[in-house]
Amino acid sequence: MGSIRQEKPKSPISGWIPAIGFIMMVTFAVIGWALSDPLLEWTVDYFNGFEGNELDDVHPDAMQFAFGAFIWLVLLCAGSLIVAAAAPRKKSRVKEKDLKTEKDDIIKEKKRRKKRQIEMQKEAARQRKAKREREE
Repeated sequence: MGSIRQEKPKSPISGWIPAIGFIMMVTFAVIGWALSDPLLEWTVDYFNGFEGNELDDVHPDAMQFAFGAFIWLVLLCAGSLIVAAAAPRKKSRVKEKDLKTEKDDIIKEKKRRKKRQIEMQKEAARQRKAKREREE
């Protein structure tokens, strides 16, 4: 039931997909860095007791870098979800009728093998019986 598969020609944009992904990552990094300072200030204002420099041995820009990395990661996840949802799916070329006939063929083959096995066991039993009768 095999068929020769013919590959579709690739779209011209498929070669640019890695470059587009890299550009998205860089863009999200720039947005994350730009939004990190306002987010850090908002966090200091919103959460009492948080001053943004709780770790004494850390450079002052480290907290801004951490916030920027967090924003970048969130944007990257959201962008990946959007791209994955918008990507075209391959349509299945398998039909229900083909699956049913294949399943029926498999069941018939199992029955045929079982019947053949029973016949072979009967023949072996006859041969053993005949051998015992000859020995007696």
